Amino acid sequence: VNPNHQSGLLLLGIFAAGGLAADQHRQGLDTRDPSKVDRYGDRFLASMAALTVQVPALVLSLSRGAIVALLLVAPVATWLGLRRQRSERHSQRRRSRHMSPLRVVVVVALVGLFMLVAQHGAWRELGTLLDLADPDADLDTKLRIAHESLALVELSPWVGIGRGAFIDTFGAVDSMPTHVLNTHLESAPLAMVVEWGPWLGGAM
Repeated sequence: VNPNHQSGLLLLGIFAAGGLAADQHRQGLDTRDPSKVDRYGDRFLASMAALTVQVPALVLSLSRGAIVALLLVAPVATWLGLRRQRSERHSQRRRSRHMSPLRVVVVVALVGLFMLVAQHGAWRELGTLLDLADPDADLDTKLRIAHESLALVELSPWVGIGRGAFIDTFGAVDSMPTHVLNTHLESAPLAMVVEWGPWLGGAM
């Protein structure tokens, strides 16, 4: 499985589980029925267990885009969830009765697990996005490839070079060829123009 495709699925699962955990926690605060409190608590812990499984898998995929998306969106999603809960009026007595210390421990443990697993290559991979001074930096290389790929439009200005033909044609215009094989153009809008032509691809 392509790690980027896998990490996209994991991101969906992570935020779905996180949203469910926040919802069950909120409903547990709202209800007065002790049996429902336990039920919502169990669902909250099950959702957090799903997060505990998926977050390390996402980090170990070393997909920089997915990790950056998680780091950027998770705090915003958490803030929105807490903001909604605080806007709803609950008595301090009910909050103290229903807020289990175990839930706080689970959340803290999840953050700690992320930091621990990230030591196994994730921070190094994220660092390559910022190392613009290095001529071999991955981001710099991708930007160069994207710019030079526009020369492929001249090979077929009407209908493009064709879907999947990038791997066979880019070598002819690559100004800095290396042992690395560029299988596809990592920019969807630009790929449409190059592969489907400036008229059809550009319009799309």
